[in-house]
Amino acid sequence: LKPTYCCHVGDLCDFSSLQVNRNIDPNIDSPVLELTKTREAIKEFEKLFPKLDITYGNHDLRLQRKSENMGIPSDFIKGFNQLLNITADWKWHQKLLIPLPSGQDLFVTHNFKANILQSAMGLNCCFACGHFHTQMQLSYASSPTQLYWAMCVGTTLNPKSDAFKYQRTFVKRPLLGCGIVIDSIPQI
Repeated sequence: LKPTYCCHVGDLCDFSSLQVNRNIDPNIDSPVLELTKTREAIKEFEKLFPKLDITYGNHDLRLQRKSENMGIPSDFIKGFNQLLNITADWKWHQKLLIPLPSGQDLFVTHNFKANILQSAMGLNCCFACGHFHTQMQLSYASSPTQLYWAMCVGTTLNPKSDAFKYQRTFVKRPLLGCGIVIDSIPQI
């Protein structure tokens, strides 16, 4: 497609070995092995996306939350590009506001509200997010002056990974996908 701009909606890393809210599974990779595997995977990803904006995902932030729980100041923690040996032009953000050719803005974040269309209408712009592993959707709404769209792009997680074995008994399954916007028109 030769995109003119690329962004990632978060959860670039899993950091399953650094669980904060539940016990760590002793059968998954250690933090050192997980970091090594993540760095190797990112090398391939950097070739595809030499320039990338990334919004922080809740999995990406597990290290930060874990260090905060232990009372370790954030100044003691490496930035993601340094930690993950990223040499490409990747920038991390809490959220992104991207101007579209239509004149509308696209608000991009990892997680906002489960009702993505309400999010778009509340923000008064188009909206795209990730986070919801079992949702992939594109919805539209209009007002007298505006057409809004909202897109939840699914996930790129590996559903066969031991880190996600807790979801194997769930009725809903992860939806693997991504979203693109061509000339202001969204597609999943």
